[in-house]
Amino acid sequence: MAVRYAAKPASERRNRELEATGSATWSTCLEVVFETDPELIAAVLPKPLTPHAKPYVRFNIAQVVMPGDLRFGAGWFGVHAMHGDQEGEYPLFMPMTTEQATVGGREVFGEPKKIAEMSIDRDGDRVSGRLTRLGFTLAEISGTVTGTRPAIERDSCDFYFKISPSPENKDELDSDPLLVHSYKHHAERDVE
Repeated sequence: MAVRYAAKPASERRNRELEATGSATWSTCLEVVFETDPELIAAVLPKPLTPHAKPYVRFNIAQVVMPGDLRFGAGWFGVHAMHGDQEGEYPLFMPMTTEQATVGGREVFGEPKKIAEMSIDRDGDRVSGRLTRLGFTLAEISGTVTGTRPAIERDSCDFYFKISPSPENKDELDSDPLLVHSYKHHAERDVE
């Protein structure tokens, strides 16, 4: 009889989600950043995160291409935040169009990913994007491309809370939530 599930030696164990974080990924994005009332950001930040002096919200819809020509939609709705002296962003919602893009980041890092539908459309200089979940349109962006700017590279930090709900008690966690700092490097090619 063949054994289907068994422990693997350390040399054969892989965490494909962590491996994927080192892969070069390019995307076509439609993004808006806007300033809001500081008290609104303070209201959505869990402790120990605090609002940044610049109360920015960022909403992004992206069409992602991974190595091997894997394509999916991804999004971001998050706020500018601080953890001590560390500046970063706290995502309230990270929509994804595929289960593969959703599960790994949610389980490994605690990313608040949910399945959703996204679209980016362009007609000449007019651009628009839409985010829909469970039949409800959650956000729409539209605008006009007015020019280009130089591409930049930057480093960033995202804050996630990784939690493990108790299977025995619906109102309890297995342990205290873990605050994850996820450091990323961003490079742009063309920016309009």
